[in-house]
Amino acid sequence: MAAPPGERVPHLAPQKDFDEEKERHSEFWEDVLRPSRVEYNELIRKAIVALQSKRPIKQALALRLLREAKKLQEKSPVAYWYLGAYFFEKKEWQECVHMLSMVETIEPTFVPKKRVLLFGSVEYALGMCLAHAGEYEQGLRYFRKVLRTDKKKRGYAFMRIAEIYMALGRLGEAISVYKQAEPLFGQNAMVHLGLAIAYDRNEQGSESQASLKKALVSFPAVRSFRNYKWNVFPAGDKFYYMALGLAARRDFEPWSILFWRHYLAITKSGPWRERARWHLKNLESRYRPSRHITWPRIMDRNRLSTLAAKTDRPLARCMENVPHLLLSAEIRPVWKSGKDIRISSLYSVAPVSKEIQKEVQGCVKGVLQEHLVRAERSALRRAMVRHSGPNFPIHMLILGRQSGHFAAPSQN
Repeated sequence: MAAPPGERVPHLAPQKDFDEEKERHSEFWEDVLRPSRVEYNELIRKAIVALQSKRPIKQALALRLLREAKKLQEKSPVAYWYLGAYFFEKKEWQECVHMLSMVETIEPTFVPKKRVLLFGSVEYALGMCLAHAGEYEQGLRYFRKVLRTDKKKRGYAFMRIAEIYMALGRLGEAISVYKQAEPLFGQNAMVHLGLAIAYDRNEQGSESQASLKKALVSFPAVRSFRNYKWNVFPAGDKFYYMALGLAARRDFEPWSILFWRHYLAITKSGPWRERARWHLKNLESRYRPSRHITWPRIMDRNRLSTLAAKTDRPLARCMENVPHLLLSAEIRPVWKSGKDIRISSLYSVAPVSKEIQKEVQGCVKGVLQEHLVRAERSALRRAMVRHSGPNFPIHMLILGRQSGHFAAPSQN
């Protein structure tokens, strides 16, 4: 209602927010009466900073700080959550399950203010730890909860359920669930790769290849596979994923062989060993170093192919008894003698001593020098003129082998 003309409207003071004042009053007295709360928050803050470092000394510091915080306030879920994150990163699955179960007991809907190492809801994180611990049925129960309660993680929950079905040998159900996940992700490579794995294990080759083509759109290079942070069940299956994915491209076949061998070496039993051995046998039967050589167009392809084929046997002798090793060699002729060949990378899925590395590299360089560089020095130098810059004229992938023949690791 408007005031009469000429009458002054009284100034109205802003009303107090009694709830906000009460909350500040409560926090003030809680800090005064419970000084451990301030110390607790400071310990958590420092622990989070330490957890973000990959240095072992920082990780150990984070563990100590979080344990101290837990002792100060045993009814707070925060320290338990970050302890769960710590054990998740360290792959100590039972400890991870224990800590996250405490979070669920104290505060089922807990959401951390800062996410480090561990993501998703309490249910999703618990499902991950349980599945990695091999408690698949319990893991399924939590991922099904996520489907009902966490829309943001719904697609990932479908993927995890499918992976568990595969681990349990229920391939038909795994394929069905992966298909439910596909529309939620679009071009997510892991959905397509997981579906390709399920099809492959179900011996549906054409369907597997179709899914692999979709997956490789997001995994254009070997580095993408090696550096991806795999989270599959069981953990060793990541080598099955990498091996099958890389086999889809001929230039990645040596990498595929390397990962098939390692999968068989670390998987002493399981329903997919025979399928892996079948893939490995097919790839090894056609692998030769000369099949994995690239060169500039200026060079005589037929002549170089003939020369490269002559390196197969001597290179095989160089790589004897190192089946877990893969060399990438560059041939770049320069004017200084002995500098024509460089081992650009050496990758191994198992430890190799420096002495063996040096011996293998010396042997490989000698073979390539004798059979390729000396025979084609003038052509290689012409290629260098045409291809100046960082590109190298010849590149070769050389894979280690079992003693005497190309063979899969023993089952014994």
